[in-house]
Amino acid sequence: LPMPIPIELITLSPQIIISTGISYGVNLNSKFGISVVGDIPSGLKPPVVPNVNYFGQVVGNAFAIAVVGYAICISLGKIFALKHGYKVDSNQELIALGLSNFLGGFFQCFAISCSMSRSLVQESTGGNSQVAGVISSLVILVTILKIGELFHDLPKAILSAIIIINLKGMFKQFTDLRTLWKSNRVDLMVWVVTFIATLLLNLDIGLGASVAFALLTVIFRTQL
Repeated sequence: LPMPIPIELITLSPQIIISTGISYGVNLNSKFGISVVGDIPSGLKPPVVPNVNYFGQVVGNAFAIAVVGYAICISLGKIFALKHGYKVDSNQELIALGLSNFLGGFFQCFAISCSMSRSLVQESTGGNSQVAGVISSLVILVTILKIGELFHDLPKAILSAIIIINLKGMFKQFTDLRTLWKSNRVDLMVWVVTFIATLLLNLDIGLGASVAFALLTVIFRTQL
């Protein structure tokens, strides 16, 4: 079809509405202890100047968050670029993330990076341009300002199911092991070390260990 049908949106919207209605009508949270989304504050906070007294306390964590956030962003970007046949400018992505976090800091925002689940949802429904990003941003803005309170009784299990289903594309990357075994076993070693390090260690520590291992492979290959 010239325009892909957003089947995920068509199937998930009734699921969210029905599950929220059942949770509200039966009162799943108080009667059965089902975890729900809860109160969602509405409105946007006014801009304030960040408190410089906290800079010394958060600089280490901020650096780790910046590295992990950029790594996830550029990795997803390259996955989609490889799939759809375009190139990603790493410097442009770094400037965009830095500028977004700099401006978001004045509004007490969370650290900004790409969302693995939402990016995969958008890509699987055919959204591959900035227009899709603008539309999703407007929907989030309306949700924050007006309709966030309607999701108070939405069970978190529904959100978990949505995320897991849309992460199936990431789980399919295990099939790359066979390709890497045939093409480049050094890249296979980097893949395995990265996976094990991030699984056993924290995400930022695992990423740092994998980068160090990748650099070691470059050094050894250069010497040999």
